[in-house]
Amino acid sequence: MLCPTFNRRFVPTADISSAEFHNYDIPVAAGSSGQEHAIRRGWRMAAGSLRFLLGVGTAVIGVIAAASSVAQTRACQPPQAMREGWKTSFVASCTDRNGKVAGGSQIIHLVTHKGKLYAANGYWKDARNIWYGGSDPNAGWGQVLQLSGPNEPWVVDLDLGPRHLRTELLKSVTFTQDANGRPLAAPDTVLLASTFDGPGTAGVTLFERNDETGSWIRSKIISGNTGKKGEDNSVRAAAVYRDRVTGREQLFISVGVLGVFTGQYDPSRRGTFTWSQAPESGPTGTRTLSIVEANDSLFFSDGTRILRRIDGQTPRYAVVVDLSNEIDAGTDRGSFQSIGGIRGLSAIQGPVPNRQSLIFVWTSGLKSQGCVDNSACLSPHSG
Repeated sequence: MLCPTFNRRFVPTADISSAEFHNYDIPVAAGSSGQEHAIRRGWRMAAGSLRFLLGVGTAVIGVIAAASSVAQTRACQPPQAMREGWKTSFVASCTDRNGKVAGGSQIIHLVTHKGKLYAANGYWKDARNIWYGGSDPNAGWGQVLQLSGPNEPWVVDLDLGPRHLRTELLKSVTFTQDANGRPLAAPDTVLLASTFDGPGTAGVTLFERNDETGSWIRSKIISGNTGKKGEDNSVRAAAVYRDRVTGREQLFISVGVLGVFTGQYDPSRRGTFTWSQAPESGPTGTRTLSIVEANDSLFFSDGTRILRRIDGQTPRYAVVVDLSNEIDAGTDRGSFQSIGGIRGLSAIQGPVPNRQSLIFVWTSGLKSQGCVDNSACLSPHSG
């Protein structure tokens, strides 16, 4: 199955995991009905430009390696030299300096926060986890690992605990307002982590790091049974965003197909957010995987669509990209949610001066090439 062409002239692509790149303009204009319309035009470039596109240079300092395995007795080591300037920074599983097993089958996020590097891991298909043959119900669950310096070993900073298979969300965010909309004396940057409870019966938990004590504080985005199971509760994206009309700042966080929830930050009570009782946007057909800010607007991706928030006292969302006609007909909803859709939505500097573009990966289903799309020329926010 080909990537969406949008009436473009084709250029042969290089053989890099069948990846193809698209760049198309989306001038967005508000019509008299208040609806938004997208016009796409652009070009396709060869995948050989991947190195340039990602900005890979000599600043790479290490590599994270995660191997699915049972716990080993060896200690976590400082970076070990490999070849051609690379170093092995972490190999699962090992025992850290505090006696905790740092393991996992995958590293999902790498995040810098206040001079340290943090990694979110997961135990999907890992033999230590009880769901995959492990014997200890308290072992083999998602973790946050910490690297305090370039020559230090990794240590476990947070164990999410039973039924939290992987740390789906790890992000350092900065608040400038309190829950009442008052400016803070100084911006407050906090590290957040989250994931869903396996069967969904125990709600959705947010973890906030207290950098003064090194501990993590747990709070509930949703308390009790969510009414959904598995990936339909997936917590994959978050962003702090200030409404350009009301001036209020909120934390936006996605919870599976339930939608995007909002929370107000209370710096006087660490780990405390005032959460919306219902999602601001949702429910959705498939889980939301990305939330980003670009050109003074908030965007999120939902399977086949990208939506833009229309700010105001009663905010709404308008579709600016819709690839629903591009889904592989042989892919069912469950498979599409797990492997397909719009992923990795990010804001980058685009071809138009002083304007950002959105870049994302598009996978149409089981028989798809991976496509990286660059949506350029988003219209200025009307407010």
